[in-house]
Amino acid sequence: KNARKYVERLINANFGDGDIWMTLTYDDAHLPQDGDIDAAVGNMQKYIKRVNYQRKKRGLPKANYVYVTEYNETAKIRWHHHIVMDGALDMDTVEKCWGKGGRNEVRRLKKDENGLSGMANYIVKERKRIRPERRLNSSKGLIDPDIRVDHSKQPEKGKGSYKPIGKY
Repeated sequence: KNARKYVERLINANFGDGDIWMTLTYDDAHLPQDGDIDAAVGNMQKYIKRVNYQRKKRGLPKANYVYVTEYNETAKIRWHHHIVMDGALDMDTVEKCWGKGGRNEVRRLKKDENGLSGMANYIVKERKRIRPERRLNSSKGLIDPDIRVDHSKQPEKGKGSYKPIGKY
């Protein structure tokens, strides 16, 4: 639950209208073996290097991104990656950098009344995960989300409302 909230806050703090959201899939020839998360993450790292190479050729800085690898061996879900990336590079070039499958979805982000929360919750929907596996991977240099914590203490019975800790 906390990981989902963190991803939602991270995406809302760093991405906005015009940025790119992609779902990258595998064809049968490039499909990682069941349970081989290291191979899937390695494929994404190579993909990010190819994207950054294209950006460097065009004089752009390295990409800011957040990606989640999704796979569930009990369900009929193939390996795929959800990635949110800044939109400095055009969508066709970003999609061509992925060479592992052809049924990818690439689209521009558009915030709604809840920001990008719906999309963020969608990409981290998987619940079954082996303990040491990371839930998300992200680039360096992203802005940490502003998290406000309300530390309050329950009052004694009949003594009114909650009071913030430290103001007694």
